[in-house]
Amino acid sequence: MFRISENRYFYHVPKTAGSSIIKHEKLTYLGDRKTEFPRRHDPISIWHERTGIDFNQNNTIAIVRNPYSRMISYWLFTNATFNCNLSFKDFLTTENIMDEFLKKNACYHSTKTKMAQHISSSAKIYKFETDLPEIGKILELPNFPAGIKEKSSKYTTAWQNYYNSETQKIVLDRFYEDFENFSYNKDL
Repeated sequence: MFRISENRYFYHVPKTAGSSIIKHEKLTYLGDRKTEFPRRHDPISIWHERTGIDFNQNNTIAIVRNPYSRMISYWLFTNATFNCNLSFKDFLTTENIMDEFLKKNACYHSTKTKMAQHISSSAKIYKFETDLPEIGKILELPNFPAGIKEKSSKYTTAWQNYYNSETQKIVLDRFYEDFENFSYNKDL
């Protein structure tokens, strides 16, 4: 959880442009960097428990992302970060190196955690696909989201092209709640 200003907060859902946002000096991390508790991606309810702050839709924002796109991003990130060559299907269906890393680092989430599990109804939701410019204005971040476009442009294949009917069904079944809660189209 990050403080934007007095009584205004940003919650970072994994693989939704949060790392590009939190690198700005304007935001202050509310956790203890030495103990890493609460952890950056712990659910809002844990942040409330540990800080006593009432995070709600009036003072907290979060970004969500189409689950199909988010899983491609997680998969590409995992392969690049850990220098491995997992197929997309293996990434989705097996305990993978990213999940092992997250467990070792005592993170709450895994690559299979739904966005809705992190957020509940405690934040005003913005969508990665349409609202990044508005978020840049809210956070007063200069030139945001320019870095997002540059960062993701190294992947030249549209995320839809990584899917076949089997992998689409896996993601749809696993993240059905996210498709519903955040009004994402279930078709590719």
